[in-house]
Amino acid sequence: MELPEISVVAPMHNEEGSVQPLYESIRDTMEDLHQPYEILFVNDASTDHTLSMMKRIQSCDPQFHFVDLESNVGENWALLAGISKTRGEIIVTIDGDCQNDPAYIPALLDELSKGYRVVSSWRKARTGSF
Repeated sequence: MELPEISVVAPMHNEEGSVQPLYESIRDTMEDLHQPYEILFVNDASTDHTLSMMKRIQSCDPQFHFVDLESNVGENWALLAGISKTRGEIIVTIDGDCQNDPAYIPALLDELSKGYRVVSSWRKARTGSF
């Protein structure tokens, strides 16, 4: 199996409503880039159907993987756990609640190709409360 060039990591806690749409959006964006990739979701001890949905996706897509944490460690530590399992040269992080649009991944990669070691973005408006 070819090693991925790009790894997309998303930490998730009780995001059963986001798992499938986020996966599909990331997959579609990455397929349009025509570069080897992997998608890695981190289940941060969800108590809903987040994990079962991840298992179902993994059974159908060899580019999709997940990490299942035994206890809830929070977004930052869950993200770090996911990053520690990536195989790609480039790591893209994205929130698991669909607040970040994967369609912006190509723009981030374009900036990175200009020689930067790290690129970042921020969202101007957030849906929902903090």
